[in-house]
Amino acid sequence: MNRSRHALRRDTRRTRVGSVTRVLLTLGLVALMSVAPQTFAPTAVAVGSSFTFGMVGDQGADPNAQAVMTAIGAKKLDFFQNVGDLAYAQIPTPDWCALVKSKISVPFLIVAGNHESRETSHFSAIEDYVKPGCLPNPLGAALKESPLIDNQPTGTTNYAKEYYYDFPTAAPLARMIVLSPNENWNLNGGQAYDYSVGSLHYQWVAQAIDEAKARRRVGDSRVP
Repeated sequence: MNRSRHALRRDTRRTRVGSVTRVLLTLGLVALMSVAPQTFAPTAVAVGSSFTFGMVGDQGADPNAQAVMTAIGAKKLDFFQNVGDLAYAQIPTPDWCALVKSKISVPFLIVAGNHESRETSHFSAIEDYVKPGCLPNPLGAALKESPLIDNQPTGTTNYAKEYYYDFPTAAPLARMIVLSPNENWNLNGGQAYDYSVGSLHYQWVAQAIDEAKARRRVGDSRVP
């Protein structure tokens, strides 16, 4: 995954997106490919105004990673979207969650990368990150999870695997669609989600895109 340290500025005329894989923005939606509990109040922004968010992946917990978190916390962001590969087993998962929350006060959303997908057992699975007290869904009912659990090992939630949210919640300008399309949930009987044309996951994403287009949440993008 390419590393990005960019805060993204979004208005009704144009959206700029840093070079991060798992990212696609088209016609009013952004699709991201890859405290107890943590609670944040979704930011309300008036129609026609703008919002600012940050995005980064491959974080870790070394001094460089912590410096980036500090810089993120100093920005006037409305929310932050991580795009996968979180602690890299550099520190225990609960400690990494605590580190994030000590540096960043805005809603911090996550998605599983290959290091959290159970492909390798020595990394913490994404289920450990979304537990209450770590980094659970910070937007509550405003965030919509896919109901397509398939045969995952835990089979309880799709937060950090397949979800979307509209932002700002009061008067949305963009839809963020967040996926982990190539991650293999292969331990204990799990499997990768099927996004082939016509599959249930494909249909769920297509419906989310079509709905965003119909609501005229407009933007554009540069995809690596």
